[in-house]
Amino acid sequence: FAILSTICAFMTGGYLVKTANERMKNSDSMLPDWKFGEMLWIGFKSCIAVFIYIIAYIAFVLCAVLAFHALFKTTLATTIASLVVCIPVLIFLGLVLNLASVSFAVDFKFASFFNFSRMKQFVNKNIPTFLIYIALMVGVSFLAQMASGVLTITIIGIVAIPFINFYQLLVSSDFIAQFISCLLYTSPSPRDRSLS
Repeated sequence: FAILSTICAFMTGGYLVKTANERMKNSDSMLPDWKFGEMLWIGFKSCIAVFIYIIAYIAFVLCAVLAFHALFKTTLATTIASLVVCIPVLIFLGLVLNLASVSFAVDFKFASFFNFSRMKQFVNKNIPTFLIYIALMVGVSFLAQMASGVLTITIIGIVAIPFINFYQLLVSSDFIAQFISCLLYTSPSPRDRSLS
């Protein structure tokens, strides 16, 4: 069951990125076919990159807790200080992961997940567009979670949850495509259009 869940996670992640890539090339494109090998490979690279970011955050949290414990000596002070530092960093990590996913959707290269100059370029080009993009992604995720929570009340509702989540995936991929397309449309030079 764990292996099947992992494969499904890779496939859905790969499908999201592939859909975003197709939509940013052509806003009227149809949904991509489910090519098992391609989707699995794209999703695998996405999950590994996210895992690396998470490991880095966990290491940061552990270092912060140890440092604050050595400084304050008490559990309460260490906990408060750690939360004050780690929660904003977690929010920042969420923003970076969103930008990393967008960067990866451009060319499917694993290194694009860590192309921070490209991510900075995304934000610097059009900050209002970036803020709207983040707000839309958070809003869609919140609505999907709320709908899933309500649907868990009934058996029929539980069956519908995967379809709700898949629809959220499609909407999110479209937002990614629109975000990139907007940057391409407003790019002032061929160098910017390359998003390198």
